[in-house]
Amino acid sequence: MHRKSSISIREWLENSNKALLVTGIRRYGKSILLKQIMDEMKEDQGVTDDHIIYMNLEDMKYAFIKNAMDLYGYVEKLIVDEEKYYIFLDEIQMVEEFERAINSFHATKNVSIFITGSNSWLLSGELATLLSGRYVNFRVMPFRFQEMCEMLGVKKEEASEKEFMDYITWGVMPQRFYFKTEEETKVFMTDLYDSIVLKNIFWRGQVRDVDALNRLLEYIVLNSSQTFSPTSIAKYFESVNRKVAPDTIIIIWKR
Repeated sequence: MHRKSSISIREWLENSNKALLVTGIRRYGKSILLKQIMDEMKEDQGVTDDHIIYMNLEDMKYAFIKNAMDLYGYVEKLIVDEEKYYIFLDEIQMVEEFERAINSFHATKNVSIFITGSNSWLLSGELATLLSGRYVNFRVMPFRFQEMCEMLGVKKEEASEKEFMDYITWGVMPQRFYFKTEEETKVFMTDLYDSIVLKNIFWRGQVRDVDALNRLLEYIVLNSSQTFSPTSIAKYFESVNRKVAPDTIIIIWKR
């Protein structure tokens, strides 16, 4: 399904020479969006396959690319003329100091660069500094209700309470529509939550206590419409037989 994001990206292509960062939490469809953009470029602009360089850096095929020099050396060999090349780098955080290669490509080559990766990397303040303003950020969001209806083959104006309750209960992560039963959906959503917490928040923030982090997130979700303080959260921990000092909560929150 084509989303409005691809329209905004096509407009960006025509008016900018900066790198494009496609951000969003795991399994929001960033990789699929890249592939849709590549297909549209071939169909609408006549871009040929030999001028599109696509790399999913989580693929073992590219395991030898470990740092910026490896990345630059590999891509440079694929650029053989002065025509414009379109470079798509999926899961870029797998490459150490990748921003050095991105800056070098822009300084020396006729290219447009598209990047996807973990939010914890691509939204960090350090990346903005390293790329020195040479990028534009597009955020991929979950489906809107209208998009969910389109996914289900239902017109928005004809949607019933069943579709609305499905939207409220399970949310609109694109991949969850592949699952047909409630049990399968629950397993998927649990795995997704664990992936986000463990791989993004826990690992990036270097949080030591996973249970405390999970309980903190649970409290925030259950009290999303209320104000709260480290002291009130510490009292919540006491109610579930966990003793966590307010100062510890502040440290976890900042990370």
